[in-house]
Amino acid sequence: MLLAADAAGALLAGFVLEGRGLLAANPRTAMVLAMLWCGALAGFALASSYPVALALLCAAGFFELAFNAMAQTLVQLHAPADKRGRVIGLFNMASLGLRAFSGASVGLLGSLIGVHWSLGLSAMAMLAVLCALLALV
Repeated sequence: MLLAADAAGALLAGFVLEGRGLLAANPRTAMVLAMLWCGALAGFALASSYPVALALLCAAGFFELAFNAMAQTLVQLHAPADKRGRVIGLFNMASLGLRAFSGASVGLLGSLIGVHWSLGLSAMAMLAVLCALLALV
């Protein structure tokens, strides 16, 4: 059910945001979407109620797909035409590589302090980084 909730949120984002073009592609919007994603994950980590956890994972799936689509769009729009393929490849390699590292770091920290605290702390750390970046944009 938890994986289905995340997928349902992503599917909903695909229909609502991508089909209608409701969000303008700009860095500030991408950062806000990432911040909302972090908030949903932190809330999920702290949730003690199963229905609340499902709702937060649905929201996390929504924000994850919206952010990833926005980030990919921004990379494609701002990459020089003659280097676009290489830039997109580097972007995908970096984002997938960081995702793999995140899983390992959350897992290692989770073995020490518990998975819920580990996920919550990771989400809050990313939220702090995004707030600092948002202040620079």
